[in-house]
Amino acid sequence: MTARRTITNPELDEIYSSAPFDYDFETLLSWKQPFTIPITPPDITALTDNALLESAESIAQNVINSIEASCPAGEPGLATYLEKQYLDIDQTHSETAGKLFAKKALLLLLYSEIRRQAGQHTDLYNGIHVYAPNDQTLAQFFEVTAYVYIEEESEFFIIEEALYKLAISLTAAQIEIVLKRCLKKVLRELEKTHHTATSVLQNRNQERPHSNTIILTTNPTIQLGTTQGPIAISRYIEFGLKYAGRRLIKMAEAAALRIFRLGIGGVLYSPELGNSDLYHDSALSIPAELLIPDLPENLNELATTEGLLESPLRIHTDLDTYILTRHLSTADAAHQIPVRALIFDEASNSYVSVPSRDFPIRLTFPIHVAGGSSTTSPGIPVKPNPYKGVNLETASSAATPFPANEPQNPRDCIYCFPVESGLPPLYIVFNSPYPGATTIGTYSGRAYNPDKAGGPIERLDWREATINQTGVDLVKLHVSRFEPSDANDIMIDRLEKILQGTSQATDTDKRFYTHETRELERFRALGIPDKIRPSDVGEVWNNTHTATLEDYQLTSEPELLYTPEAIEADNQQIARENK
Repeated sequence: MTARRTITNPELDEIYSSAPFDYDFETLLSWKQPFTIPITPPDITALTDNALLESAESIAQNVINSIEASCPAGEPGLATYLEKQYLDIDQTHSETAGKLFAKKALLLLLYSEIRRQAGQHTDLYNGIHVYAPNDQTLAQFFEVTAYVYIEEESEFFIIEEALYKLAISLTAAQIEIVLKRCLKKVLRELEKTHHTATSVLQNRNQERPHSNTIILTTNPTIQLGTTQGPIAISRYIEFGLKYAGRRLIKMAEAAALRIFRLGIGGVLYSPELGNSDLYHDSALSIPAELLIPDLPENLNELATTEGLLESPLRIHTDLDTYILTRHLSTADAAHQIPVRALIFDEASNSYVSVPSRDFPIRLTFPIHVAGGSSTTSPGIPVKPNPYKGVNLETASSAATPFPANEPQNPRDCIYCFPVESGLPPLYIVFNSPYPGATTIGTYSGRAYNPDKAGGPIERLDWREATINQTGVDLVKLHVSRFEPSDANDIMIDRLEKILQGTSQATDTDKRFYTHETRELERFRALGIPDKIRPSDVGEVWNNTHTATLEDYQLTSEPELLYTPEAIEADNQQIARENK
């Protein structure tokens, strides 16, 4: 007689840990493989075949009853966790607005983490959620498993493994129950905090007018400043700019090349600034010689007379993406860059720009002089505190012929320091990341204009969605207005497999499906024809996209709408286009 093949310790250690289990909120968020569970599953290896078959259902039912009985009431540990986090925030931030927006950022993160963790591993036992309707009870399913594998001694370990997986999936289901209670409390906290923060922000803006100044350094480097402070940028941006320029110069036609984008959007909470303002303007500053190697000797004269400088290369913005463009014709203003002078302001010991109708933002370049002496000569520039909320990332570098990417009202200018300063001229590109934005979404954290989003925000539930052919056709219709996307193709392929019955709909599939169909409704409500992409630097898309996230109470993480495979496909697509 062949000896039973039982589960080995290394095999068991891959899925199960005998460490103590705890329903504490913070512990549940980090619950993962190898899994801890509230009970120790019974050892069935000493039972004879007949004894196991006779008692299999009752053994499984005892496991089920014990684990379900362990599920606590309420939201264990959540209040303590929030109290501790709030205390840390209060000690870190001095301003009320900073505290509130830090708490909102925390709650948004918790909201996302709870949604990610709740329901995970509940299908480990039999491939579907342990509480999903089924012809067999969980205990009966275990009994069937025992009957199937009991005759082959070499497969006995499968029965043992099934019992552990039953216990793990049931534990996951209890965790889901607790986390969903926690989610409701976090949502209440989030809505309360958002309303309070918005009220404080509005009062602050009434008391202190919105800043119309951007502070930059006199260093001849690439930098990005905002009315709320500077943004940290990647050291690869200069390389990307030079590379893009060389590529465009070699091309025989007018074209556009994306050089970088704001990695996670232009308006984010920053612990240093305590902002999340309604929206703020920005200014990209680069040494002018990077864009125009052969600058004329009379550049300062042009600045004094507010003249124009011809250049086939210019940078314009499309929402959060910076695009280098090349024009062939010199017959129009498409390649004529305004040139303006910076003046020395003795009161602030800074070089400043003079605001105008075309360039209303005031640029300030502080001068720090060693020893505190007074002089009009340039000293050591003051280094600003880095704004860590946003980083710049290189973007897809696929060249697009005009008129597809014809820039709309470029807002760029060359600024010249006084000749005696010895400082090189700068090329400045102004940008409002979210044109017309008036508020910050409660759930998405994105800036948008709800009055131009195709209707009011509604409280919708993506879980109630039924994926059908009509809806999938609408998804295809809507995404066809945008640039080709491997990620969208993968998600649409998943929807088609769901229709064919070869795949089950996941939460991600439902969120993607409902998001695209709802976003289409909003586009249509704004009177935008199907298959047409508005040439408005992304304003319509941002407003409708953000409003749709708010409709379904979703944060802006791409993982909520796209599977890991789709996100990876998008990364690979960008890598190909960057070659």
